[in-house]
Amino acid sequence: MDVGTDNFRFNLDQKNGLVAPTQTYRNPRTTELHIDSLDRYLPSMIQTNTYTAAGFPSQTNAKLLGPLVLNSQTNTGTDCLIQTSRPLVYGYFGRVALTQMFLKFQRPTITALYNNTFVLGTSTAPTGAAVTLRSIVIPEGYYTYGALPAAGGDIAAAIQTQMRTYTELAAATCTAPARPGDGFTFTTGNAAVYMAVIWGAGATGQGAQQLSLRTGRTLGFNRAIYGYPDANTGAQTNAAPTLWLTASGSAPNFLPTDYVDIVSSSLTNYKPAKDTNSTLAAPTAVLGRIWLTEGTSNSPTNGQVSQGTPADTTSIGVSPITVTKTWTHPNWSELSPNQTINTIDIKLLDMWGDVIQWSSANPTEWSATLTLTE
Repeated sequence: MDVGTDNFRFNLDQKNGLVAPTQTYRNPRTTELHIDSLDRYLPSMIQTNTYTAAGFPSQTNAKLLGPLVLNSQTNTGTDCLIQTSRPLVYGYFGRVALTQMFLKFQRPTITALYNNTFVLGTSTAPTGAAVTLRSIVIPEGYYTYGALPAAGGDIAAAIQTQMRTYTELAAATCTAPARPGDGFTFTTGNAAVYMAVIWGAGATGQGAQQLSLRTGRTLGFNRAIYGYPDANTGAQTNAAPTLWLTASGSAPNFLPTDYVDIVSSSLTNYKPAKDTNSTLAAPTAVLGRIWLTEGTSNSPTNGQVSQGTPADTTSIGVSPITVTKTWTHPNWSELSPNQTINTIDIKLLDMWGDVIQWSSANPTEWSATLTLTE
């Protein structure tokens, strides 16, 4: 049968003579929201007066004056609320992620009421005799181990000075580690005086005991410093410590926290699978984590195990720490398309789950980039 040239047509766009439906496709829209911890200060927060402001209601003024004149226990850079009279970002977005952050972490090596106090027990015999408790309070500030002439004070000398304020410890010494990996060495300086660090002594509550233990963590106190043998073959140690004439600790750890968790309830509110960790009080609103030693580890060479020089542990924590981190595989959180973002809460938590301390003398501040997409 001759169908004729006008009666037959072959077209891949047609099926059984019907035109296949088409659908327009476009890439999802993406935008960035740049936020800064100092944006928590608004012009309306600054009261104009003769001493603190001269009637310039700008946010630049507020950001410069805020840390100086507003109460440092509220509106802090580590637990802050950023809000404006307008939406912070315009559009209908379904996901948000923290993609970049600059963190200026400022907490002295020794911080008052955080890791500046430990208690020595002194006696005339290693066991059996009455023990006198001596509180050692280290002045707040940045310190080196004591062996290096770097920025900050000599912590070994500071500890020794505080020990020698007590009569029986007038000849006591605290010697800095001789090399990375070593600990502080303590001696009573008197053959008739014995001592040990007592972790529970004088602890009237959980906070007081944590203060003592955090100080011990910073200074590298081990079982020998606390008056107990290195190997514990039984159950929990409950016996009285054995005091000593001299003892050495483990390597100090001058980092007050190993990492910083960035937490936001408002940005993770709609996330169905919450992030968590292995602690009992695990935060579930974590946007990301910054390790304070990022960028200081060894770099592999020639595709092999690192051949470089290890990071100098004696220089970590002796001055403010600045870290810039970019997440190439960010942790996405869902948003409601109908949600207007006009308020963002950001908390910085330490490895213990506590909000990082902030003060006008040592303000931890940050800037960040949030990426939002449909």
